[in-house]
Amino acid sequence: MLAPLLALLLLSPSPIPHSPSPIQDVAQTSQGELRLTPLAGDAIYLAWAGRSIYIDPHSADRFRHSPKADLILFGSPAAIAVLRKATTVTVGPVLQPRTATLPGEGKPVQVQLFGIGPTGILLQLGNARVLFTGPSGCTPAALQQGHVAIAFVAVTSTPQATAACIERMRPKIVYPYLAQGDGAQRVADLLKKSGIQVRLRDWHQ
Repeated sequence: MLAPLLALLLLSPSPIPHSPSPIQDVAQTSQGELRLTPLAGDAIYLAWAGRSIYIDPHSADRFRHSPKADLILFGSPAAIAVLRKATTVTVGPVLQPRTATLPGEGKPVQVQLFGIGPTGILLQLGNARVLFTGPSGCTPAALQQGHVAIAFVAVTSTPQATAACIERMRPKIVYPYLAQGDGAQRVADLLKKSGIQVRLRDWHQ
């Protein structure tokens, strides 16, 4: 049986003050809003329970006026230096053990890494499980993570193979990224009848 259902409402993109990008998607979790922003260079910004989380930030200049990070997963040393504050937790692809927890007033962020080589990330945010495949794409290791509410899936194989893997994963919402040409749109077209919400976003803003 699936994990407790996520009460998830995805709203139309809207401006959010003080975010690293003017546009964010908003999802509801059991412990408040989760705001998701695609960033230039295929980085991702999450705001949840008063915490700022960055996935793979690379451009230091891009983040000089962004909120300081509570958690950074991967990223370049220059970007990490710009985003870091005294209490920032940083996680690299060789984290040992493969799990970590960012505590916070009854709303911890649980981190799990999976895969070998380019590493995937699984975050537990309230009752929402959010998966990032990384450049390996939708691999057997990603499928082994169980039910997820939101998946960021790299289109690094053919759109047909990526769409078939996403259908097996069955997230409620999927963001195709790291796609070449019209790869993300082709994945969305293949998933039109799947019941999965496909969100195409600008990864170069």
